[in-house]
Amino acid sequence: MSLKAGTVSDFGGSMAEAIETAFAAELLALKGTALPEFATEERRMLFCAIAQGVLAHLHDHDTSLKVRLDGTYSAVTGHVDVDLGGP
Repeated sequence: MSLKAGTVSDFGGSMAEAIETAFAAELLALKGTALPEFATEERRMLFCAIAQGVLAHLHDHDTSLKVRLDGTYSAVTGHVDVDLGGP
């Protein structure tokens, strides 16, 4: 399974969708208001760009990732599989 950044046209099950869900929860918790129904496309463009940037950075620097197993750190073998939603 690859990590899916998401695009506005392919939003479901993506990191961008998770960002939107977290943002909606924080907005409700801190301001007591639900996510507005307007500017959805613009908001999703922003969340998609953030997710694409994060996953592109992780992909480009995957040799720097470390995994902690039983109290020790080990380098990750292989690479981070990323779906940036492009061609």
